[in-house]
Amino acid sequence: MDTLKRTSAGSKEPCPRGTVERTSTGSQDSRVPVQGSCSAHVVRDQPNLNLLKTRSSTTVQTRAMRSRQEQAPSGLARETVVADVADSSRSSPHHSFDNVIDGSSDSSSLDDEQHNEPLLTSSWDGGQDEMESPTDNPTRPNTQASGRRRSIFKPAVGGSRFTSADLNPPIPTSSTLDNEFFVGQIFETKQKLKFALHDIAVLSRRELRVNKSDHQSLEWRCGAKGCGWCIRGNKIGELPSFRITRYLKPHTCKPQEGQWDPKQASVDWIAAKEKEMLKIHPDLSTKEIVTNIETRFGIKVSRSKSKRAMASAKESLHGNYKDSFGNLRGLEREFTSKGDGTVTNLIVNDDGTFRNFFWAFGPCIEAFNICLRPVMIMDSTILTGRYSGVLLIACGVDGENGIVPIAFSVVEEENDDGWSFFAECVQNLVLGPSRKELTIITDMKESIVTSIKQFLPLAHHSFCLQRLTENFVSKCHERILEALVWRCGTAFTRKECDYFLEHLRRGNTQASYWLEAVDKSLWATSYFSGCRYDLYTKKLTESFKAIIGDVLDLPITGLILGTRTKVADYLYERQQDVSDIANGLTKHYARLLETSQLESNIYNVTHFSLHESRVYIQDQEFSVNLNGRTCSCRQYQLMGMPCVHAIAAIQARHYNIYDYCAYWYTIETYRQTYSKTLSTIQSCIDWPCESNDSPILPPTCGAEGVVQSVRA
Repeated sequence: MDTLKRTSAGSKEPCPRGTVERTSTGSQDSRVPVQGSCSAHVVRDQPNLNLLKTRSSTTVQTRAMRSRQEQAPSGLARETVVADVADSSRSSPHHSFDNVIDGSSDSSSLDDEQHNEPLLTSSWDGGQDEMESPTDNPTRPNTQASGRRRSIFKPAVGGSRFTSADLNPPIPTSSTLDNEFFVGQIFETKQKLKFALHDIAVLSRRELRVNKSDHQSLEWRCGAKGCGWCIRGNKIGELPSFRITRYLKPHTCKPQEGQWDPKQASVDWIAAKEKEMLKIHPDLSTKEIVTNIETRFGIKVSRSKSKRAMASAKESLHGNYKDSFGNLRGLEREFTSKGDGTVTNLIVNDDGTFRNFFWAFGPCIEAFNICLRPVMIMDSTILTGRYSGVLLIACGVDGENGIVPIAFSVVEEENDDGWSFFAECVQNLVLGPSRKELTIITDMKESIVTSIKQFLPLAHHSFCLQRLTENFVSKCHERILEALVWRCGTAFTRKECDYFLEHLRRGNTQASYWLEAVDKSLWATSYFSGCRYDLYTKKLTESFKAIIGDVLDLPITGLILGTRTKVADYLYERQQDVSDIANGLTKHYARLLETSQLESNIYNVTHFSLHESRVYIQDQEFSVNLNGRTCSCRQYQLMGMPCVHAIAAIQARHYNIYDYCAYWYTIETYRQTYSKTLSTIQSCIDWPCESNDSPILPPTCGAEGVVQSVRA
């Protein structure tokens, strides 16, 4: 075996990586790359459409190379160079590529039989991020290419994702693209050779046709009449690799003009491009990705093709829909093995089909039971993937009125069974023994009311006031009375609530009948048996559903891992936000307290005991008990923050006002809420499994084979 390495001085040294095995015949066809040989990776998804050229630093220079590259120093092999063709100074969108391979643009064919020395061993891998180092040859363009891939997207922090250069790259049209291939070039598989040809067809804006394709060979020709462009590849022995054995160039036909829909821009080709983008930015929509592909390559992608390609790309990244249900047991063990307090519960029907799956992340459970006010908001959202289903969500609220996701569940349908399963899991797996009281805010659905009464009997259930108001307007067609409904629901005293309700009766008697038919204890704060703690709606969960919206169409394991990734990022961001904030109250409630302090100056205070005071102004009088943290206006006890009357009593005694605020509004508690984050998860290949695991089948209620909705 000849194993050589060429240095810059042309000396020979043993090369442990790039080796070419020589057989007794010495012919080129008998030479095959040995495992561990260097292969140059061509990066094709750059936004400026850089044309990538390959050459190996570990192969022997051929006689043909020496004859065609007389100016190159002896001993140098063909290298990888990158021609930067996105020169912003060029005014024309259609320009020719620089001839990055030194020598002539000879259009004659080069066959294997012409060479007795081994040619470059390389591979085309459109999904790789590595590149060989730039050449030191002074005769080649100085293209210092970084091994780190540059994203085509800008960070999603305000403004557009793309720059003008990303959205308006030049479109190549020159026949110098023929130099992308050369005789002797090796591809790891036939599929990678086909993908390389697809790229060249789209980039050169020419239709190519398959002239021959079988297990042993592949031949493509130009589809234009009279053009002699042709390329042929043959299988190397028993290996899956293909070597180019014939290459006729250049094209003699003219490229396509304007936007076009080439056959080579197939669903698989578009899916490969979308997959690379989704790896970097998984939250991109189909419309955003397709727009970028159309702009970069100057092609037209139909809506149906883009949908099929997106489904294929996501399946490639997140697994098959059927197989994902079978991975649930391994995912369940992977979650619990991390030791961070994450809990799960998987339910399978008697026939082996999936029924329900519940999961809650340990750091969020701990934060809810220790740091957050005792309020849980429950909501649901429909899954948009291949199988129908519903995602149930339970969230808490931090000291800045920000959402804290606590628990999730995938159920077949949003009915009594689904909500009962979720409520039971929350009671048994999430709520700690210190949670002696709990307020739950939900929709007005009957299935939710029944489930909470059955499995969370000690919780105080309240309807979302915003949803109640919307239903009132929808049923009674009285938008002018909408504000009165809100005032009734947020009034702290029953006297104030009844006052606004009487005004509602005078405005529309029938509308008031509809509102009074709903149990007041479920929507009116003054009649509510628990405490809302300044929370009246479930709109915070709407913002979180928008955050996880791009994972709702994934297979179930991809969905679950997607929520984990979103929650981990969310926790980390909040952790960084609060790291350098001084102690005191959170910003939201510090501003509220400051406003109340200014208003309290107009009140008079009379002390009756060490903790009891009478606060009055004109004909209004309020009783404040600082030890019990109550006020006759009921705002203090229902919010946990001192009302204006309590603040007047506190300031009159010269007490520290922060000592009379609930602890969950403090910066210290807010910092503790996000003190822990989630650990990383292994690939599904490494998930623990057991031999006695029974298979889990997809639910029968979902329609298989049809993507119900794709986010665009």
